[in-house]
Amino acid sequence: MTRPRHVHSDKIKAFYVTTNTCNRFPAFADRRFAQLMMDAIFYARNYKWYFLFGFVVMPDHMHLLFSPREMSKPDIIRGLKGYTARMINKQTNFAGSFWQAGYIDFPINSREIAEQKLAYIEQNPVKARLVKNARDYPFSSAGKHDKLDLHMMRSLFE
Repeated sequence: MTRPRHVHSDKIKAFYVTTNTCNRFPAFADRRFAQLMMDAIFYARNYKWYFLFGFVVMPDHMHLLFSPREMSKPDIIRGLKGYTARMINKQTNFAGSFWQAGYIDFPINSREIAEQKLAYIEQNPVKARLVKNARDYPFSSAGKHDKLDLHMMRSLFE
């Protein structure tokens, strides 16, 4: 199986990233682990790894929309995946791989595309029939816009 190629360019201002759990195991159906992932996402934002525009933690994958700040995109993903894997494996006494190797990234080069990806991310739980209203899904940026950097998303593409 070939690994996805990643976009590396200083001209790309933001990214939409998707990463899956190993074998698409629904680990985040356990609310403790979904909360741990969401806490890690906000931790990274608060420590200036990136500007956070949107996210969702689904049962077997995660979507993240961000603009790197003080860390590179590969280091951000490695940090998030490594931390959550260690913490979840420790809590479950599991020693195998938690995350599928690699991730899929999509460069965001306009405000319009960023807003489309944000809408997709936040509607993902609705589309998957986990909730009827996006704001009712607790592990998403829907309903948490006050904790995001949407002002930066708007100014990034002016």
